[in-house]
Amino acid sequence: MVNNNVDEILSIEQVEHESFEIFPNPAASSIQVNSKSNGLLEIYDLSGSIVKSVSVSGKNLVDISNLDSGSYSITLKTKTGRLSKVLIIER
Repeated sequence: MVNNNVDEILSIEQVEHESFEIFPNPAASSIQVNSKSNGLLEIYDLSGSIVKSVSVSGKNLVDISNLDSGSYSITLKTKTGRLSKVLIIER
């Protein structure tokens, strides 16, 4: 039997479950990370090296005061996949 109901295959709730927010952006010394999923947050510099890695769940304050000004990639890894955003650090 073939299921032709698209809503059952991929729903908006499923997509929203896998989101996260970071603010402020640009940031100076810390960022607030809000995630609906438990996971590992990794911050990468432009060369692709991991410069910070923290476990997150719900609302989290992440200290970035040891990172230089510039652009970074933030990846949230959960058991169902990965999401990425860009972070700008300005001082």
